[in-house]
Amino acid sequence: MNNNNVEFAAQEFNIMENIKKLLTASNNNLLVQFLRYAIVGGIASILDVSLFLLSVNYLQIRHIPANTISFVSGLLVNYFLSRDWVFNQQKHNFKKDFISFSFIGIIGLLISNLMLYFLIDCRIIYVFLGYINTKALTFFSKLMTIIVVLFWNFTARRKFVFKSIN
Repeated sequence: MNNNNVEFAAQEFNIMENIKKLLTASNNNLLVQFLRYAIVGGIASILDVSLFLLSVNYLQIRHIPANTISFVSGLLVNYFLSRDWVFNQQKHNFKKDFISFSFIGIIGLLISNLMLYFLIDCRIIYVFLGYINTKALTFFSKLMTIIVVLFWNFTARRKFVFKSIN
């Protein structure tokens, strides 16, 4: 085995160790929490986007009610994964935490619905991507809202709901 193969194997092992630490180690570090939150958010977003697209494209539900239904589903998944894995909240008052978590989520939903309204109903998205079909524009609009709401939700939930480990 030559030096390049040994170095590559060592780097690959180091990457795997870092991934293992991210997934299993203590999570008092802001970066670890954010990366875990992004993973949880990704899982919740897959559910959110899937339900949204199913509702809009196949069930013919308008985008604002469809967004509300899909967002609430993602919120529930996000709460349980965030509480236990992202913020490792050992001691918690389920009712109080869930209400706070949900209130922040409702603000995120309002941000999301307002963005969808402006992007789709006010046709702002068409200025930038008007050459794409309507279904794709709806999908891209939804993705933009997810990115904005991700930062709102993480910051607010870390500060107000899971503050004991900050």
